[in-house]
Amino acid sequence: MTTPNLSNNIVENPNYFPGLAVSAIENQDCPYYFMGHTIHWIRRHHAAKEAWYPATILGVEGNWITFESEGEVLRMWNHDAQKLSAIFDAVQLIENVPVQWCPRFKLLGAVFEAGGFSVGLDYEKDRDCPLTLREKETE
Repeated sequence: MTTPNLSNNIVENPNYFPGLAVSAIENQDCPYYFMGHTIHWIRRHHAAKEAWYPATILGVEGNWITFESEGEVLRMWNHDAQKLSAIFDAVQLIENVPVQWCPRFKLLGAVFEAGGFSVGLDYEKDRDCPLTLREKETE
């Protein structure tokens, strides 16, 4: 199975979506497990036992995602702007996708019929990782 190019836009290329569930779960290009970077399996394991609250994604701008949960609007950062954009596109295209927020571990996730995603978030931009450095080189 080939991994789709995350630079594709789901709206412009509907064939891109079937690979989203596989490609959006993890990004192997970032070695960091800080908030807003790759999610460590221990963090994911602990988060599975925590409270998750319904969320609505309001928009994505670069490395920033804005969403509402429990009456609070949050704007948070993730190192992978293309993944955030792909997730936002998918949620817009598929009806009734249950997006959920785990505030203790700063994880936003959803489950699609074909798979799902979870992304680690932070309230502010953290250090550069190989992924964000590569994005800067292509600008």
